[in-house]
Amino acid sequence: IFNPESLVYGVYTVGAQTSSSVQFENVGTASVAVASVQINGPNASDFSVTGNSCTSLAENATCNVSIAVMSTAAGPRVANLQVNDNAPGNPHNVPLLGTGESVTQTVSQSVTNITYSLINVGATSGGSFVLYNLGTGSAILESPVLAGPDPGDFSITGDNCPIDHAL
Repeated sequence: IFNPESLVYGVYTVGAQTSSSVQFENVGTASVAVASVQINGPNASDFSVTGNSCTSLAENATCNVSIAVMSTAAGPRVANLQVNDNAPGNPHNVPLLGTGESVTQTVSQSVTNITYSLINVGATSGGSFVLYNLGTGSAILESPVLAGPDPGDFSITGDNCPIDHAL
C-alpha cells in the first residue's frame, strides 16, 4: 500500500525544487524484496528520487521514497514512481503530478525622475513616485538608497514600501 496513492505537487515555480515523499507499507504475510525504484513517464526528467529506504520490507513494515520535482518548463508535469518488487501486482506505480509556473519579476515606477523647482536654502519640498509590480511573482525590495552628485541634500520620508518583503 502506498501513502499517499499519488503525489500531487500542485503549482510550483519553474526552476525551484519541491520535495515530497511516499510511504510504502507491506500489508502482506511475507516479506517483500524491493529490487528498484525509478521514475518513468512523459516528464520523468523533471522528477528525481532524492531518498530511498526501501530495500526489503518485513510483514507490516514501512519504508519511504522521497521525490523532488524541478522542471525547466511551465505547464502540467506528469510521471510515475515505479517500485519493482516481488509482491503481487508488481510493478507498483505512484502517479506524480504537478504544474510548473513561470514567474517573472518586473518592477516599474510611475516616474523616472523627480524635478524640483528652485528651493530656498533650508526649505523643503516634496516629491513622490509609485512602484508597480508588473510580474507574475513577488518582487523583493531592499532599503532605498539616495544616490547622485548631492545625496546629502535629500531625505526619504513617507516610505510606505515594505522593506525586504514581497511587493
